[in-house]
Formats: sequence, structure tokens, C-alpha cells
Amino acid sequence: MKIRNGFVSNSSSSSFCIYGVSVDKSSIMEEKTFMDFAKKEINVINQNDDDFEINDEDLNFDMINDILDAILNDFNLPGSYGPYDWNTAYIGRSWQGIKGKETADEFKENVQKNIEEFFKKYLPGIKPDECQTHQEAWHD
Repeated sequence: MKIRNGFVSNSSSSSFCIYGVSVDKSSIMEEKTFMDFAKKEINVINQNDDDFEINDEDLNFDMINDILDAILNDFNLPGSYGPYDWNTAYIGRSWQGIKGKETADEFKENVQKNIEEFFKKYLPGIKPDECQTHQEAWHD
């Protein structure tokens, strides 16, 4: 039997391990503050198209992920994680993202603070869970 160690280039599986929170994407889409911001951003992107005007029904999970990714970078939370067809967004930082001499406790503290600021500004109607390590894997 052969055992392969290391990266498999033809694999269609993915995984992640982050410290942060999970939130249901439908809850995000019900949050007026976030949806108003998302619609505004998408309309700005398409401002050269006079006939373009997005409404709530036009927003989908792919658009939500794109807007989430852009906003989360501003909070040093470099992305939401999970396949786009999942109903859950994972918000946090990868454990590989520990910077320089940052300790694990400092890392956790910074992630928690950034998540609280993000939710306060964009998702004020949702109380984030306590941060924890989330790890997921999937295969297409």
C-alpha cells in the first residue's frame, strides 16, 4: 500500500481551522443594517449601469460572501469560511494567522474584540456566540 504525505494537487477537498464564531447566513440576510450596507455597496460597484438597482430579493449567498469578505478584512478577520452553498458563515482568523510574537491568548483576545466590533457595527441584532475553534472539511 502506498501512502502519500503532503499536498495532493488533484484533490477537490478543502478544509479550514479558525478561531471565531459561526453565524447562520439567513440571519445575516435578515439583519437590516448589514443588508442596507450590502445593497449600497453593490449599487456603488454598478453605478455606471443606469438600469441597475438591487433589492433584497436579488441578494444571494454569493453576494453576501463577497460583501462579508470585504468588510471582515477591515476588522482583521480575513474572511468568512465554508463553501458558498452552506448555510453557515464562519467568521474569525486562521490559527496560522498568529503574527510575530503574538501569544495564543493575545490572538484570542484580538479576534474576540474584532468580532464584537464587527457585530456591533454591521449585525447589531445578532449576539455572537463565544469564540471557539471551528474546523471543517468537505469534498466536492
